[in-house]
Amino acid sequence: MLPKQSENGMEGDDEREEESEEENSEADEEEEEDEPRLKYQRMGGSVPTLLQSDAASCIAVAERMIALGTHSGSVHILDFIGNQVKEFAAHSAAVNDICFDVEGEYIGSCSDDGSVVINSLFTEEKMKFEYHRPMKAIALDPDYARKSSRRFVTGGLAGHVYFNFKKWIGYRDQVLHSGEGPIHVVKWRTSLIAWANDAGVKVYDAANDQRITFIERPRGSPRPELLLPHLVWQDDTLLVIGWGTSVKIASIRTDQNTGTNGTYKHIPMSSMNKVDIVASFQTTYFISGIAPFGDSLVVLAYIPGEEDGEDFSSTVPSRQGNAQRPEVRVVTWNNDELATDALPVHGFEHYKAKDYSLAHAPFSGSSYAGGQWAAGDEPLYYIVSPKDVVIAKPRDAEDHISWLLQHGWHEKALEAVEAGQGRSELVDEVGSRYLDHLIVERKYAEAASLCPKLLRGSASAWERWVFHFAHLRQLPVLVPYMPTENPKLRDTAYEVALVALATNPSFHKDLLSTVKSWPPVIYSVLPVISAIEPQLNTSSMTDALKEALAELYVIDGQYEKAFALYADLMKPEVFDFVEKHNLHDAICEKVAQLMRIDSKRAIPLLIQHRDRISPQDVVSQLMAAKNKFENKFDVRYFLHLYLHSLFESNPHAGKDFHDMQVELYADYDKKMLLPFLRSSQHYTLEKASDICVKRDLLREQVFILGRMGNSKQALAVIINKLGDIEEAIEFVSMQHDDDLWEELIKQCLNKPEMVGVLLEHTVGHLDPLYIVNMVPNGLEIPRLRDRLVKIITDYRTETSLRHGCNDILKADCVNLLIKYYKEARRAIYLSDEEDGTRSKRDKNRSSQFAERSLSVRSVEVKSKTRGGTRCCVCFDPFSIQNVSIIAFFCCHAYHTTCLMDSTISISQQQKKPPTPTKPPDELSYYEYDNGGAEDDEDEDTSSGSPQMRCILCTTAAEEALEYDLQIGFLRATASHFKALLVYIEHRFYGKSVPFGTMEEAMNDENARGYFNSAQALADYAELLIHIKEKFSAQNSPIIVIGGSYGGMLASWFRLKYPHIAIGALASSAPILYFDNITPENRYYSIVSKDFKEASESCYETIRKSWSEIDEVASLPYGLAFLSKKFSSCRPFNTPHQLKHYLELIYVEAAQYNAPPAYPVSAICRGIDGAPAGTDILSRIVAGVKSYINSPCYNINDYDYESEPMIGWAWQTCSEMVMPFGRSIEHDDTMFPPLPFNLDQFIQTCERKYGVPPRPHWITTYYGGHDIKKILLKFGSNIIFSNGLKDPYSGGGVLENISESVIAITTANGSHCLDLEPPKQSDPGWLVEQRNEEIEIIDGWIAQYYATLS
Repeated sequence: MLPKQSENGMEGDDEREEESEEENSEADEEEEEDEPRLKYQRMGGSVPTLLQSDAASCIAVAERMIALGTHSGSVHILDFIGNQVKEFAAHSAAVNDICFDVEGEYIGSCSDDGSVVINSLFTEEKMKFEYHRPMKAIALDPDYARKSSRRFVTGGLAGHVYFNFKKWIGYRDQVLHSGEGPIHVVKWRTSLIAWANDAGVKVYDAANDQRITFIERPRGSPRPELLLPHLVWQDDTLLVIGWGTSVKIASIRTDQNTGTNGTYKHIPMSSMNKVDIVASFQTTYFISGIAPFGDSLVVLAYIPGEEDGEDFSSTVPSRQGNAQRPEVRVVTWNNDELATDALPVHGFEHYKAKDYSLAHAPFSGSSYAGGQWAAGDEPLYYIVSPKDVVIAKPRDAEDHISWLLQHGWHEKALEAVEAGQGRSELVDEVGSRYLDHLIVERKYAEAASLCPKLLRGSASAWERWVFHFAHLRQLPVLVPYMPTENPKLRDTAYEVALVALATNPSFHKDLLSTVKSWPPVIYSVLPVISAIEPQLNTSSMTDALKEALAELYVIDGQYEKAFALYADLMKPEVFDFVEKHNLHDAICEKVAQLMRIDSKRAIPLLIQHRDRISPQDVVSQLMAAKNKFENKFDVRYFLHLYLHSLFESNPHAGKDFHDMQVELYADYDKKMLLPFLRSSQHYTLEKASDICVKRDLLREQVFILGRMGNSKQALAVIINKLGDIEEAIEFVSMQHDDDLWEELIKQCLNKPEMVGVLLEHTVGHLDPLYIVNMVPNGLEIPRLRDRLVKIITDYRTETSLRHGCNDILKADCVNLLIKYYKEARRAIYLSDEEDGTRSKRDKNRSSQFAERSLSVRSVEVKSKTRGGTRCCVCFDPFSIQNVSIIAFFCCHAYHTTCLMDSTISISQQQKKPPTPTKPPDELSYYEYDNGGAEDDEDEDTSSGSPQMRCILCTTAAEEALEYDLQIGFLRATASHFKALLVYIEHRFYGKSVPFGTMEEAMNDENARGYFNSAQALADYAELLIHIKEKFSAQNSPIIVIGGSYGGMLASWFRLKYPHIAIGALASSAPILYFDNITPENRYYSIVSKDFKEASESCYETIRKSWSEIDEVASLPYGLAFLSKKFSSCRPFNTPHQLKHYLELIYVEAAQYNAPPAYPVSAICRGIDGAPAGTDILSRIVAGVKSYINSPCYNINDYDYESEPMIGWAWQTCSEMVMPFGRSIEHDDTMFPPLPFNLDQFIQTCERKYGVPPRPHWITTYYGGHDIKKILLKFGSNIIFSNGLKDPYSGGGVLENISESVIAITTANGSHCLDLEPPKQSDPGWLVEQRNEEIEIIDGWIAQYYATLS
């Protein structure tokens, strides 16, 4: 394959150095480079092998194949990629020329051996013609295969042009021309034959049997044998001639006169004008070949050196090796160069101009239009040198696009692709490279604007570029163009985009518009909120960012936070927002802001909810806002509006601020001041008086002075300043002070008009005669007579009204007393009898009482048994229970019997009302029972006390005693077994920690050495022997029961102390998880299996989530995003924290996957139940929330070191070495690989405790390897129970070993489920499991007593 073309030619190992490159570098940069017209490749296949031992001399191209002639005389038929199809050993000397017919069925060749050979390519036909002189050119009749004449033209050094054709008697040569030197080239097109000799070019019309024209050889050109002329027919009438450094294009016009075929016809001079030279130009190089290129020409140029201009005589390649590379030039008919390419031909340094040749595949010149070729019609050019064949063909649309991309013209390349040029797949490639180019040029905005067009509907491409822009910190410019549907991206992409906008103040407005326009379902708001919240109260917080944060809070349902921001932003719609989301508690901190926004809506809101925000808080906030907002609004005016409305709503609600309110009314609403002063009792009179005096508020002064007791001073203000006697009279009448009347009269005596008004308005208050007597003699009172008449009339009317009112009052009193007397005679019958009995009794007694007693239902009072009221006959206190009472409305009460004895003589004794019988209490599930009949012989039935049948003892695990007390199996079966229950606490746990705390015990190396399972078993043995002696129960059998670690202890206790315990129930005891008995993957494999059985999609989601977490964590703000998304109480420092937390959740859910909750299924319902299109991490979050519903998640919950965990850590480091891991070799889990590393585990323990673990100790001391063989020989009476959903079941005994070492498994069981307290919701298989265990233990006990007896 030919090396890739460069700007100045081809890139290859033998690319020539241009000496003037450095000198002209600046000029080259300024010149705009033209796009190449051709592309090149070196012909492969068989050609390199052929030319290793031979040299190419000529080439011909047919429609279906290529012919290559060599210096050895062979003609090789090749396909278009160079593979040899046939070989003709046609000549004994160099082949000079080759020619195909149009059909490509025959090939003719001529050689220096003087022969012309024509071979059929598809038959054995072969013809050879001897001319005994070297033949240089040959041309077959284009219709050679179709015509029987089998014509061809040939010529050579003899100077004759032979026209050979077949007659019925054989082949015949006709000499068309001779005598002007050797024939160098012959070309035949339709009926026109053109050849070149030393004189020039001749054209002969074979159809008319006449020579048409002669074109003279260019002057000054080298001799033809030294620099060959080149002829090529561009079409049926255009002949292209390249000779030396001259190019001519001749248009041939044929004549209609026909001549005798086979004869030479003399051509008159007038016929020489049948040619038009339509183009002619000179070149600066030698022409080694020429061919048409649409409306242009392809010229194989030989660049002459200094010696080339002088010496053309040598036919031997130059040994100096200083020749230049040949060039392929595309030129117009005006010699305008369109393209120039230098070819790295092998050995070019040693070749002359005539060592090269150029051939082209037949094509239709008319197919070239607009610089492009029709599909499948592109011309092919073959450049031949002695040791090389190079193929050239026009560059197609994809080449054009590639060239544009190489030169940085990405926009033009994109336009070309969009115009339909090239493959459709190029759109993505060009688009990607265009974007890369813009990014390199730092044209981020332009790159972002092109993304919708370039990335189109590819979600993966969009996400790739989103994260790329994010890494470049240029994501904000891309956000406006990101699609929200078709395609919809992962929510992580949207969240990263919003975070990028939030962290750049220049794009806060864009963030706001984006949040409003994007559908909330496509992203999670928590990461964005977590990125914005740290900016609160900083200089980077803008109003746009606040509003965006508020919108995000709304989306997330954090309405109170959203309200606070809306209030700060003075949004008028905040009131509707409060009502819509019931945020009345949130208004407490935003009083001033709400008042500023709209006081008409704020004040009713504050008053309506004053139970949530007190007036004190409202006033204090408004007062504080005075300094905060300075002169932006009148705080006192808003205080006035609020307090006024509050007072109207409840006069006492704002009593602490009535002093302030007096001043506010005086400043803003004087008309309302007096009604307020009259209504309020909570203001300071002195302060109110000062305010009114300062503002000259007279009526307000009067009222306040009256309240202060300064009635005379108030009266003086009314009379002297207001001059209103009617108001003075009203004031005095309200005071109820006779001295004040005297004062009023005194002040009015000197004012006749006032005296008249006084007389007129004092009726009902004073005796008018008293006033008249005080009037000085001679004082003229206006309208005195009329006023006196009115006084008398009013007095009579008043007297009449008083008498009438007294009569009505007396009548009402008599009627009320009669009604009271009648009501006091009625009584109520109170009893604890049933309604039916009581009704019957009431009916029987109805004739005995004047009025029927009213029956009501009694209420049982359990807090006390005796009442405090006594019977009015026997004076005994009433009992609340078992009694019947008759109570009168006059407050007397009687026993029914006492009242009957006192009012009616009855001979027979009244029966006491029956007392309802209390239903018997139900027996508790755990209440002691005497058991069945089979044990009657062992019991003391006369005393009723049960005999102890056995002792059930728990082998406590790594918890305090309180934990073991929750083992429901013991309590549930105690009555059945007639068992004494014994709970023993494991040493170093609970209250059995020596030296006070676990920390102190762990720091004591000597004490710590006694902290192991063997010592714990010894403790149990010692205590059980003591208990037997204490309770005189030496013959009572002991059954030990435990779960998990306690289950292991139970089985080991039975093996180590068979003389103490006759049997053991070991629930979920993983005794085979030690010393690599069980593969390390088993635990996590079972966890994964549980999830996979619950939901395949859930399992796959979890499995894919680990890499997703790592990917997101690697992004800017990735950990913050994860912290918010997973609602972590504290931010993550590493992705490992989150992954570790999730692992523990999944493990815990699988281990305790018990009915009815089934947490594994709950997690998977959360994961699978997310809406379609939800990304992986959001599904994981949904799964976690379905398992643990919490406002935030503490990632350290599982890592908290309680005292039991501290103790178990020591035990795992000292003896309980369980190699749990996830090996890479057996990766059958949904978790990331994490092999168990024993060396690392040993180092950790040594660093923590100073002692190395003993990984083989458990199997050494208790056994484990070959467990079946060992237990079959030495073990008995052990139940190994396991739920196969429990990951610890992988290290349990799952098959029966003997008749008494039994394995009970349940397909859906979980960790220690059979030891849980029984519940009504327990499935049938769990009930059957417990019953089976009870039955087996019953058998052990029965066998024990049988043996004992």
